[in-house]
Amino acid sequence: MPTTALSSSPRIEAAPWQVAPPRLLPAWAARPLVTAAEVEAYIPQRRPFALIDTLYHCQPDEAWAGLRVRPDHLMVHLGYLSEAGILESMAQAVALKAGYEARQQGIAPRVGFIAALKAVYIHTLAPVGCTLLTHAEIVLQAPDVLVVKTTSGYNATLVAHCEMRLFLEPEPAPNLGLDSFLHPSAAVEYAH
Repeated sequence: MPTTALSSSPRIEAAPWQVAPPRLLPAWAARPLVTAAEVEAYIPQRRPFALIDTLYHCQPDEAWAGLRVRPDHLMVHLGYLSEAGILESMAQAVALKAGYEARQQGIAPRVGFIAALKAVYIHTLAPVGCTLLTHAEIVLQAPDVLVVKTTSGYNATLVAHCEMRLFLEPEPAPNLGLDSFLHPSAAVEYAH
């Protein structure tokens, strides 16, 4: 299948930077950090919309995650995971990384939303039965914005790569014990 660019010029045949397909995972991948049975505890998506099922590796600046492409998934058409499914799997790989890190720190993960996709290239589709590997590399992390470069593939086949800008829900403001000053009804409780 020829390379398709989903940016402003649909006829671009090559990516502006060289991207290698995700390589075969090293030995640490034999013991995943999160398995398919556990994944829903780490991401907000639920079946049948979950498009990531394994976290192999997680560091502060990168993660490796995977999806076994099943024939009965909603995003599979004619034996292949659709373009939308591939992009959603890439985004959910980032969500799984965030969920895993939050759980390790004992805090609730922040919910993220795709704000923009940049330089999206779908080179081929992922066939049913393959394990689609996604490498997510954090490029920029600001208080409410995350920029991530993602690359997905199976075996030695590059499937897609892009840059995602994610908007994160703001963190709740800390409670400083000033509720009685801010809420008149709370002041009445203290007056008794």
